[in-house]
Amino acid sequence: MKNNTVFFSHNSKDKVIVEPIALKLMEIFGKDVIFYDSWSIQPGEKIFKKMEEGLNSCKFFFLFISNNSLESQMVELELHAALNKLTSKNKEITIITIRLENIKEMPLFLQNIKWIDFFTLGFDATVRTIYDIIMGNNVFHPKFKTIRNLKAYLNIIDENNAEVTVEASHFLEPNSEIGIWWRNEKKLEATLIGEGFQETGTVNESLLNNKVPFKILTLKGRSNLYPNNPIKIKVKTEFNLHENSILIYHRKNKGLLELIETTLTSDPNKINYKNEIIANTKYHIEY
Repeated sequence: MKNNTVFFSHNSKDKVIVEPIALKLMEIFGKDVIFYDSWSIQPGEKIFKKMEEGLNSCKFFFLFISNNSLESQMVELELHAALNKLTSKNKEITIITIRLENIKEMPLFLQNIKWIDFFTLGFDATVRTIYDIIMGNNVFHPKFKTIRNLKAYLNIIDENNAEVTVEASHFLEPNSEIGIWWRNEKKLEATLIGEGFQETGTVNESLLNNKVPFKILTLKGRSNLYPNNPIKIKVKTEFNLHENSILIYHRKNKGLLELIETTLTSDPNKINYKNEIIANTKYHIEY
């Protein structure tokens, strides 16, 4: 790859974000491929001459947009030079905008260009996208490989009482059997709230994670589980819910339970294990 193939246009106030990206790409492509002013312009060299050299040889012009850069005359000069090169018949250049923050007002001529959204993607995904553009790869990386239809909410009322709500987000689930998992020898009781539901009351004891004992209490609704028709479960335990996690599962079929992503709706400061609810265990339990 030729020298200065990539040009980074940015405001110096944004170096705290831009420089780690430049360094990561330098590891991949080498320092000479990336025109980044901090290493491409040395003391004693003429700034505008070096910038012109970088712009003339670059194929990819990455414009890091922030409220700082929109007020920068230097960034404006670099962008106009890139746009002039874009309109030249003898020059080949691709201008890619990277949004660093929530911009007050995106310039009109950039609104019609799809940008890389560092503000929502974060560091790793942004670097991967820049790499794919330089390499000519399709930048699509799937975010939604599976449909997570069920979600659960756990409200811990006190040390021994909680309420669980399970709801379908997108479509009907024909099997409304829900499992409550706990790893404790003490007792857990659960009751379905509302009409149209029945409790199976089945307690399955099995082994998980290198023969660590756990229990699952399953409950089944009389009707299907579908959007706007949640299952609500009242939970009562002999163990302290502030110290011991419970997990919510859905029975996919006879031998498979699938973990439901759970949101803690009670005060998290009272819960010692906090995010463990969503949990340090297998996504599936097979038996």
